Amino acid sequence: MSMAFFFGTDPAIAAFLVAFRLANLLRRIFGEGALLNSFVPHFESHRETNPKQAAQFFRDILFSLALVLFLLIGVIELICFFWVIFGGGRPDNQEIVILTMIMLPGLLFICLFSLCSGLLQCEKSFFLSGVAPLIFNVVWIGSIWMFKDIAPSSAVRNLSFAVTFAFLFQWLMLLPKTFLFLRSHLTWIEFFQGKLFSSEIRQMISSMSMTIVGVGAVQINSAVDAVFARYASLEGPAYLNYAIHLQQLPLALFGIGISTALLPPLARAIKDLGLYAKLLQFALSNAILLLFPCCIAIFVLGSSGINLLYGRGDFNNESVTQTTLCLWGYGIGLIPMGIALLLAPAFYARKDYWTPTIASFISLGINFVLNILFVLVFQRGAASLSLATSLAACCSLFFLWSRFSKITGIKIFLPVVLSSWRIALCSGIAGIITLIVAYMAFDESILLLLFGTIGKSFSRDFISQVIHFFTLSGTFVFSFLALYQTTAALVGLEHEFKFSSAITNEHPKNEIPKNLIQ
Repeated sequence: MSMAFFFGTDPAIAAFLVAFRLANLLRRIFGEGALLNSFVPHFESHRETNPKQAAQFFRDILFSLALVLFLLIGVIELICFFWVIFGGGRPDNQEIVILTMIMLPGLLFICLFSLCSGLLQCEKSFFLSGVAPLIFNVVWIGSIWMFKDIAPSSAVRNLSFAVTFAFLFQWLMLLPKTFLFLRSHLTWIEFFQGKLFSSEIRQMISSMSMTIVGVGAVQINSAVDAVFARYASLEGPAYLNYAIHLQQLPLALFGIGISTALLPPLARAIKDLGLYAKLLQFALSNAILLLFPCCIAIFVLGSSGINLLYGRGDFNNESVTQTTLCLWGYGIGLIPMGIALLLAPAFYARKDYWTPTIASFISLGINFVLNILFVLVFQRGAASLSLATSLAACCSLFFLWSRFSKITGIKIFLPVVLSSWRIALCSGIAGIITLIVAYMAFDESILLLLFGTIGKSFSRDFISQVIHFFTLSGTFVFSFLALYQTTAALVGLEHEFKFSSAITNEHPKNEIPKNLIQ
């Protein structure tokens, strides 16, 4: 919101956002993604045997990771330097490379932070690792306010330095407690006797290889979108950035959140195919229960919500319109992305890492082809890129679902659809009612905005923005709840208990482990 207020969607800010994405391209591999997910179980297995051995393992991976990142960043910096000096190119592209060079050292700090955070969480110390990212946000927001009166073309370089220092401060917050852990198990001499790429580290890297490939494909996909958005329009990356933050909120809460909780019980139930299927069906039904209303809300509340959040300062009328179109494009893929997030643990529980990796590459390939068609051939705007991302997610989901049915023989598509019809019906009707209210009360038409037949003028008055959004959101929520309760009274609530009764009948409580029931 601070970025939008002071800098809007200025091309310089769009260049900064592209550079930020490129500088953090490897973060999900060496930071909180593949590396962290592999480090934790290996560390725990060492600590169960010998705490000192676990400390040595952490020491070795800390030194090894720091060396790899230092060399990798150095090589990339040299390539970027020679490209800027001798490569030429458009000035705006050169600026992206320069900003990437400034922010690239932050990759070292954020990856070391993630590793230290994983250690502290294993030590049941959650506060610092949870609060430390706040430092990053405070530094970034503070720098925005500090440089708000500078021209965006000059401010972005200062913001880039601020981001790098913010990552450094975020890591430094965990360093004292990390050092205390090492000193409690290792002497000073042992602390500096680290073994680079020890056999334990090589074993860990081997187990995470497939995860690295899949995560790498997702990150490349994200970076490709930012690059194509820059070609679509100089402000394109900014439109996509502001929009995807709103789409990722329900996806993180109801997709990633459920998938994280789903993997352990699926792994425990893998020997009982019936219970395995019921758990997955239950998770999918509940995810759709939560995501479907959010998907409809993105379309009927998107423009008023974006105008309320961002519609002031330098975030002008065109910025609201284009960001809304991008949000609608991402909204199409909200449910497919959420379901794909739940199907992936179903494969991981079976120790099948190849299928989700192949799905990631399918999504990457389709997204790349569609980006070329939409931007270079049909010359559409940044919103077409969000649509391409959603269509690629749909294709990836189709592959995962078909492979799951073929490998396991479990047919859960029809039961999930049948359990979700009420949500779909109530959300759809509530959305239509909200669109009617928007047209009658605020002269707002989603179709006219979608096809660009009118230049929609959004209010810049905060009170009007609040009234507009909460009137429509209140209409949607009230209509949805009223319809949901009405259909519940009409069809009865017996099906709500089918899952629990099926488990009870097939698996008496005294036969199911307590942790699985929980």
